[in-house]
Amino acid sequence: MQGYPHGHPDCANYDEDIQHLKEKVDAGADFIITQLFFEASTFIKFYHDCRRIGITVPIMPGILPIQGYRSLHNLTKLSKLEVPRNIMDAILPIKDDDAAIQKFGISFAVNMCKELLNSGLVNGLHFYTLNREVATISILTELGMWCDDPLSLKTLPWKAPASHKRCTEDVRPIFWAQRPKSYIHSWRVQ
Repeated sequence: MQGYPHGHPDCANYDEDIQHLKEKVDAGADFIITQLFFEASTFIKFYHDCRRIGITVPIMPGILPIQGYRSLHNLTKLSKLEVPRNIMDAILPIKDDDAAIQKFGISFAVNMCKELLNSGLVNGLHFYTLNREVATISILTELGMWCDDPLSLKTLPWKAPASHKRCTEDVRPIFWAQRPKSYIHSWRVQ
């Protein structure tokens, strides 16, 4: 389920949009991922407003790493969001330098993610990568949530974990539904 921290652009007002969101949750939505926003305070207000009206499902913030002036301009035009003045003031002087904007975007997102994680309100982050994962990997690395050493995991018979807390594990449960025969069967055959 998608939530709009600024309110859906086609909804009459923010409170009406939050009420529609509650109706969707009451109809069975298990969690909410928010549309992008540019300030942690926007998400925190949205979170508390949702809780105030009885929305109790997990709410995950949707993070968009700023990666280019044109892409930011096009995306905000489509989503009808306004970029805060402080961000525009930082981006305008470097708008023709994608590397500089990406560096700014990574730093900005890291700070916002830290604020969100430190708030105690979120258990995870959702990133809108727009098929450009480099900035997201950089953000996760700076947050300590990216496992940099895939070689240490290469010997293990499973994919690298998404959670930094699981990067050092060396034992995983067997998911019997994915095994055609049990390990006991293979032991008896030998």
